Amino acid sequence: MKKLLSLLSCLLLIGCGEKKETGDNGAADNDAGASESTSGESADASASPESQLIGYWAPNAEKTIKSLKTDPPEGFSIEERIFSELKELFGEDTANFIRLEEGGVFRMYQDGEEETGTYSLVIDDKKDAAIRINAEMDSEKFSLILTGDTLKIIPPPDSGLEFALLANRINEADAKRRLALAADAEEVETREEAEE
Repeated sequence: MKKLLSLLSCLLLIGCGEKKETGDNGAADNDAGASESTSGESADASASPESQLIGYWAPNAEKTIKSLKTDPPEGFSIEERIFSELKELFGEDTANFIRLEEGGVFRMYQDGEEETGTYSLVIDDKKDAAIRINAEMDSEKFSLILTGDTLKIIPPPDSGLEFALLANRINEADAKRRLALAADAEEVETREEAEE
């Protein structure tokens, strides 16, 4: 998680305008795009909240960019080139995704490397309310919100990342494909370094 946030923070610090002091990171209140439906597997609304979360989720650069353009957090400004870098970081051929498992465990995959964290549901009495989740990895706490078929990943307030990433559900075959691509890329990189 720290590597991912560090990478995104550096990326954004280079391209962002000054952030107004608002007292929060602006991401928690920005639900634009979070209720959009996506193709692929969808969760049964009558299922338990945890069972709706279980599975693989990959950040969707297009959906995140659309949300930022439509309803940016207060004081948020970003250069267009950052959008192409977001697409590169979270495109379909990257091994960056999350696997939520039963029992409050999740695994985050970044470029094929796995880190494990924990999550817990925030119980809400409202039937049609979004499912809110508190998560922790490497002593960093952050939030997730499931609305429809979109998982919103809200970074920690002190991470330097001013916006949430929106993620879509992917299937196990796609997750395995992404990990295989990461393994192939690492093998090519190792071979090139050995040849130098």
